[in-house]
Amino acid sequence: MHFNNYIRAAATEPRWHHLAWSEFDELAGGLGGAQASSVLRSAQASKRLLMLWSLVAQVHDSELAVAAREDVERLFDILAALWREHPGEVEAVVLHPPVGTWLHHCLRRLRPRPGEPSRPGQSPRAVGQHTIEEDLGYLGGLVAAIALRARIPVDIRAPVRAGVVTLPTYGQIRLGGQGDRARIRIWAHPPDPAGRVAMRLAVDTADDHVQLTSHSLEYTDRDHDDSPTTAHAPTAHPDQWCPVRPLQPTGASGGSPIVLDDLDPFREPGALEPARRLTAAEFRHWRAVFDEAWHLLVRDHPHRVDGVAGLLRSLVPLAAPAGVTSISASSLEAFGSVLLSTPT
Repeated sequence: MHFNNYIRAAATEPRWHHLAWSEFDELAGGLGGAQASSVLRSAQASKRLLMLWSLVAQVHDSELAVAAREDVERLFDILAALWREHPGEVEAVVLHPPVGTWLHHCLRRLRPRPGEPSRPGQSPRAVGQHTIEEDLGYLGGLVAAIALRARIPVDIRAPVRAGVVTLPTYGQIRLGGQGDRARIRIWAHPPDPAGRVAMRLAVDTADDHVQLTSHSLEYTDRDHDDSPTTAHAPTAHPDQWCPVRPLQPTGASGGSPIVLDDLDPFREPGALEPARRLTAAEFRHWRAVFDEAWHLLVRDHPHRVDGVAGLLRSLVPLAAPAGVTSISASSLEAFGSVLLSTPT
């Protein structure tokens, strides 16, 4: 698809978002029910899709991203097709908080703010730990995550970033080899004896081959196991698949699942230090504290439950700086995310 047709392919008509004055007053007063939350989510999804289109435009025009241009434009082509047929699945993934941080990060690298020096001729690593091609490779995992949700076969290629392939909302595949590009394939698997049809996911590099079913991507709680793995993944080494671990709020009429995100490379949008991957015991502690806090919210503040459930998408564990008992933060770039150190 020609680049100038991308915007027409992504949406056939403008999307309008309307927030009633009564809903604005609710939000300004710290409340906001399911309807107001839905409007905010929808508007934020439109913003991120526009940012994604802007990112593709910058890649198309920038000399800094020539090596990534073909991959990015092909991935956006697939995403546009998915958006036309499966907008709900696209929104579910682009609203994952780290996706917003990633978009801002890449746009800043490709289009420096006024006063910042331009970078022609500089090494791509001179402005960050990773090359711009590696950062843009996150788009491959994003498209794969949407395809899994939509149950649509895809066969794509993308750079590997820091030895991992991240699937936003699902988890992360950790690769042991030195391959710098991955082939990501998704296809339908024949039904099992119970008649369930699963999707297959395969990630291949020059040194690695990891294959999983869509059932095995889901987190399985193992009280006796501290390894970041799931059941039913015989073709993956136990430490190669690390799932996103969900929290389970109750008593809300809407909203999306809330996850404890200790995986995504873009989960921390500022200068704070995210915690490393939590052990099973540490996760159980977080989940127990979350369950207690949610119980108090439902019992003592029922009028706030729908608003919180409608907007909160993830909790990101932080490593508290030396001498600091606790720390918490949020960011405009990571809509739906709250970052905080381990609660007691």
